[in-house]
Amino acid sequence: MIGRRHVDLVRQREYCTSAGPRLKSRLSALLHVIPRDKPVVYFDYPVHGNVGDLLIHLATDRFFHEHGYHVARTFSWRPRGRHARRVPSDATLVFHGGGNLGDLYPGHERLRQAMLERYPDHKAVIMPQSIHYSTPDARDRSLAAYARYRDLTICARDDVSRDLLASYSDIGHLMIPDMTHQLEDALPAVVDRTRRSDALFFLRTDKERDEQRSARFPEMGAEDQSWDWERLLTARDATWIQRHNTLHKYLYLANLDRVAYETWSGYRARILRRALALFQGANHVYTDRLHGGLFALLTGAPVTLADNNNGKIGHYHRTWLSGHPDVTIRD
Repeated sequence: MIGRRHVDLVRQREYCTSAGPRLKSRLSALLHVIPRDKPVVYFDYPVHGNVGDLLIHLATDRFFHEHGYHVARTFSWRPRGRHARRVPSDATLVFHGGGNLGDLYPGHERLRQAMLERYPDHKAVIMPQSIHYSTPDARDRSLAAYARYRDLTICARDDVSRDLLASYSDIGHLMIPDMTHQLEDALPAVVDRTRRSDALFFLRTDKERDEQRSARFPEMGAEDQSWDWERLLTARDATWIQRHNTLHKYLYLANLDRVAYETWSGYRARILRRALALFQGANHVYTDRLHGGLFALLTGAPVTLADNNNGKIGHYHRTWLSGHPDVTIRD
């Protein structure tokens, strides 16, 4: 049921010519854990203003489309009542990837655990995640709960997350990069970097920011402006995102999750086009956001990374981007 509203962002374009690693091919490992001859039910897709999550969702849509999956149902939040009972008996439950596996964003954790408890006999896959827990007790409770499900695979997107999962012998897991790499050679890249005039400083303003980051980017002058996803979005965006979330509740009650998805995917494309234009205009990107860095690489810009406060940028760089000619990281 994946719609075609995303195609305007990923149809044939001017390809990125980066000499960096081709990580898209690593995502083919998902074909071994998500059967293509069974329907997919997709949970927890983003209807909010974190554009990195929207980019992951676009890439996941593209992965399903390119590999011929049938996505039977999609939910942006926890389904309830009769529409939750209409999950096909042979479906694979697939949960959105990102950096929310752990106790930093408890709403996403509650949704995953609730759906796995409701459908304990279904095959389930959690798409590539960075995993972080604030305490050992929180880690042990969460991972012990995941270990109860015999046909669950958790995808780790860095070596630290992989090693954590490996320490629990009952949890099926594999390590693959972020889903965003599915968009390699799909988004338009400005190949002639001399046509770009400005550096882009794209720095977190949320609870994952590192308070010492300013020292890591001495290139940022007093006249330079810092961007984050919040600055990219307008007050009108916030209003429409709220309206889409409200609309989803009513459409889900009417068993119209496909209509909810199609309606939102059009607005998602508008936000992503705006982000794309911002990154296309940069001759160099300085960022402590993982998807700030990945967006830059997708559009052909070199990137300098600094870590966030839980280390996931450094973990990802060490696992997948070390040696990439267009990526450096500041300690």
